[in-house]
Amino acid sequence: MNQGIGLTKSISFRLLYAMSTQLVPNTFLILAIIVCLRAVGWCEGARLHLVGDSTLCLYPTVPANPQRGWGQELPGFFKSGFEIKNHAIGGQSTLGFIAEKRWERVLAEVAAGDFVLIQFGHNDQKRDNPARFADADTVYADNLRRMLADVRRLGAEPLLATSVVRRQWRDGRFVDSLGDYPAAARRVAAETSTPLLELHVLTRQLVEAHGQEGSKRLFLWIPAGVYERQPGGWRDNSHFSAYGAGRVAALAVQELIRLDHPLVAWLESSTRD
Repeated sequence: MNQGIGLTKSISFRLLYAMSTQLVPNTFLILAIIVCLRAVGWCEGARLHLVGDSTLCLYPTVPANPQRGWGQELPGFFKSGFEIKNHAIGGQSTLGFIAEKRWERVLAEVAAGDFVLIQFGHNDQKRDNPARFADADTVYADNLRRMLADVRRLGAEPLLATSVVRRQWRDGRFVDSLGDYPAAARRVAAETSTPLLELHVLTRQLVEAHGQEGSKRLFLWIPAGVYERQPGGWRDNSHFSAYGAGRVAALAVQELIRLDHPLVAWLESSTRD
């Protein structure tokens, strides 16, 4: 499908969503829009593609595994049948994701009318790894701009998320370790009129609310001898437990609702209330 058709689908869906949330929806117009959606081949709805790093990606659950990416928990907030494709890969930065042609493979799966959510930053800041490092204000920002433009060229709609925080404390105070990356994502989102999920601020608040010891529950702090997968246990302040991933996914959904984003229409009704 071309970009014009994708735009038609996006506009039509926005109208459908707006009318369906009114107390007395206009049935005739809703049916007309459904006919329009069918005519452009989108009667089953769009998909959400997730692109990012290990904080977002899928993890195997057999043998038993306590680790989750927040994207792994996201489908539980959406209606059954809504498709979420998780392309996130552990250890990736914007630089590596593009250079290794992973981004090219994602684009091959994106259709007009789809949504693409992008979250990087953790590995872009690794100066000791030339295959990953992307300076926040130059290469990282430019890579985000490229990704957003690529998505729009396909008639799909991009979203950006600021980097989730790590669990880092010093002398009883939370320490933000993400440097200029969240601010760079905010600037790019503002420049390009891209919806932004402010996960950096919200996950910092989440960690601080749990406290220095309590926040271990959000991440992988698990004693030895609990899991066959890793008998020595975990002391990991970057990656989420199932509980932590679920809480972050809930924050992402909260942001979609705050933005009144079209994806809200695919949320379970109990989630929207």
